[in-house]
Amino acid sequence: MKLVWRLKWMIMVLAVCLMVPMGSCSDDDDDNGNGTPTPDLTGIWTYIGDGMRQTFVVTENTIKVTIETDVFEDWLTYRLVEGNYTTDGDNMQITITRIGTPNADLTGSTYYTKDDAEWAAMLLSLEMTDEVLDFIFTVAGDKLTLKEDIDDDGEVYTKGSEAVTPVYQANWAQTFLDDEGEKKMNLTVGAVNFMMSMQFNAQVAWITVIIGEGSIDVNDELKVVTVYLTRVGVLNPQTNEMEYYEPDDPGWDDALTNGIGMPESFSLKWSVSGDELTAIIDMNGDGVYDEDGEVYTRVV
Repeated sequence: MKLVWRLKWMIMVLAVCLMVPMGSCSDDDDDNGNGTPTPDLTGIWTYIGDGMRQTFVVTENTIKVTIETDVFEDWLTYRLVEGNYTTDGDNMQITITRIGTPNADLTGSTYYTKDDAEWAAMLLSLEMTDEVLDFIFTVAGDKLTLKEDIDDDGEVYTKGSEAVTPVYQANWAQTFLDDEGEKKMNLTVGAVNFMMSMQFNAQVAWITVIIGEGSIDVNDELKVVTVYLTRVGVLNPQTNEMEYYEPDDPGWDDALTNGIGMPESFSLKWSVSGDELTAIIDMNGDGVYDEDGEVYTRVV
């Protein structure tokens, strides 16, 4: 069935903000097995039909898919799918690693993996029974065609639709003064990734003093981005070198509390007007946001 096929394909493709070309640096490997260049799959792709919108991004080897349904002329998130993929010639194999479903109170999403008891039910909700999928693909200009087999007509997806590019996905910066001098906060918000840094103006150059990196979960209905930090960096004043910490490191909690002054997970309500982003933060996940938002300017 076409619907089954479309749902399978969505798995292939949404992820990360910075798009990198597929393939290796070797000219010998940069073809699809018949002497022609391997098509570039990276970027945002979209399909709208049968009361559904599928938005996805392909990076070098990962995917993230948002599946939405049309409810009273509004798009509501149905499933969030993440995975990895490989290509061999015109063949593609996708392995689903996580499936998310929005919480009933619209406070975020709950994700399931193969180790969870709900995994089979999550696959069935996408009309699938296995997390490994195989396709035949072709790319022509801004059109991607995917087939389950050579005799299948396939479905056609369009690349680079502005309608599905969230306005918050950009680089943002805010410059401010405090008792220590002039500082700058930088935010990079992508399709699935998040990075923040704070810099100090040392007159001759901006010096980065803290860095936070992680993944995000987006609730478009509430305009909320939930950030899950996976790595933080703190400048060591003795060595003038950045020291990085991850969740399994002994210094992780101290780096969060005393280094960057942020929890491991927090939420931001956002609004965009022209080149300005207003972000209002909920530091402890209790649904209560600061009264005053912080205004950032788009960095081109």
